Amino acid sequence: MRTAGFAVVAVTTAISAAVVLNMPWSLRFLSSDGWSLISGPAVPGGRELSWWQVMRFGIGPTTLGGLIMLLYVPLVVAPIIARHSRFIWALRGMVLAIGGIALTTLNASGLLPFRLADSGVLLAIAAMGLSLGVAVTVLSLSVDVLGGRFGWRQPTAILSLVVIPVGVFPVATMAVSGRWNQPSTTLYSQINELVGDTQEGDFRTLVIGDSRLVVSGKHEISGTEIGEGLAFSLLGNSTATFLDRWTAEPKDVDRLVRPYIDAVAKRSTLRVGRILAPLGIRYIVIPVVDRVYSTSSSPLPVPSGLVESFSAQLDLEKVYSPPSMVIFENSQWIPVTSLLSASALSASDTGGASALVSSELSGSTPILGGTTAWTTTSQAIEAGRVHLGVPFTSQWVLEVNGQRMPGKPSFGSVMYFDVAGGGTVSLVHAGSVSRTTWIVIQAIVWAGVLLAAVQPRRRRRRAVYAVDDGPVISLNDRRGRMS
Repeated sequence: MRTAGFAVVAVTTAISAAVVLNMPWSLRFLSSDGWSLISGPAVPGGRELSWWQVMRFGIGPTTLGGLIMLLYVPLVVAPIIARHSRFIWALRGMVLAIGGIALTTLNASGLLPFRLADSGVLLAIAAMGLSLGVAVTVLSLSVDVLGGRFGWRQPTAILSLVVIPVGVFPVATMAVSGRWNQPSTTLYSQINELVGDTQEGDFRTLVIGDSRLVVSGKHEISGTEIGEGLAFSLLGNSTATFLDRWTAEPKDVDRLVRPYIDAVAKRSTLRVGRILAPLGIRYIVIPVVDRVYSTSSSPLPVPSGLVESFSAQLDLEKVYSPPSMVIFENSQWIPVTSLLSASALSASDTGGASALVSSELSGSTPILGGTTAWTTTSQAIEAGRVHLGVPFTSQWVLEVNGQRMPGKPSFGSVMYFDVAGGGTVSLVHAGSVSRTTWIVIQAIVWAGVLLAAVQPRRRRRRAVYAVDDGPVISLNDRRGRMS
């Protein structure tokens, strides 16, 4: 009981320390959609895994087959032949295996009152239990069984030892190449290959579809006419990087894009391309096959009405797409950093969706390609209005011939800078004071933790006592002779 209590306290302390050490970024998991970042969004119709698929780890492209079932033999045999502390570890392995399989099955069937992580994550618990069972069986055979009195325990242990190599064989064959049958060409590499040309300016790609196929910084969509289990994400140009794995706050992206996805689903507007144009959204991609969850031989169904809803939009044109995805191009898109055309400039003053749907927005000139919050580029431009397709913030400024100019709200959602006489310009992102303060505090705290971890423990000083070399008991008689 004391050990269990200590384990609970240790886990709670570790989680709390991790949250504190990574503040304020760790607070992202405490937001309204924080649990979806951990468990992933809901999927249409559940995950639909049978108990047979779960038992043999039959998920994704790495299917281990029926031979993996032989590893359950040493898992069952281990508690029978083990003794002393090995018996405890055998029970722990069985609890992990049974618990992982049960959680995966219940979660896949939607029988839990809450949504847990992906089946591959939960099955890692079961795999750990199987590994413990195999390890304890091998150890118990040499310590508890061999050399003992012959009985049923010897043949049982030897049988379980024989099936271990057979059960491990499919795992070994999958691990030889190091890829575990993962596809060499990913869905997102295909997207980048097809729509990755930035000669006409920087843009964004909206990926929307089944939440299992949208893997980069996704936001959950629910309660729409299209259905449940959908998600969307925005990619810079067409490339998904590790930074895109971090989902932005709903107030940053969801606030701007989500209402218009609802409008597409309800078909309350046929000009969503113009509404999304100030954000630089050029392409809309609906994934179909990712070669992991959805394969060409067994594709996931495309959410009902999703392709039809975007096909009905007047500003979106369906372009050539491989069978793995459906791609629409927005003819009205505005480059993320650009000089606005005359008609787009007029609409930027008016702002709002009503002004956008009635305005011609194409024709803007791309400038300052490759500008990000971390990289700055310079370019000589003529007089005009510089458009920046990011939510309005005072942290972005435009340097014109060395002079900084603050931005102004544009299109009701993004920002612009008026350059009266032209010149050499560059966009600069100044980090907030609060962010810098948090970084300094975090660096100090992490330094303290690292110093505490590597500092050698002080050796306890042992008390030094004088030792008498004389005998403890004297056996001599009174006359000095031994009796």
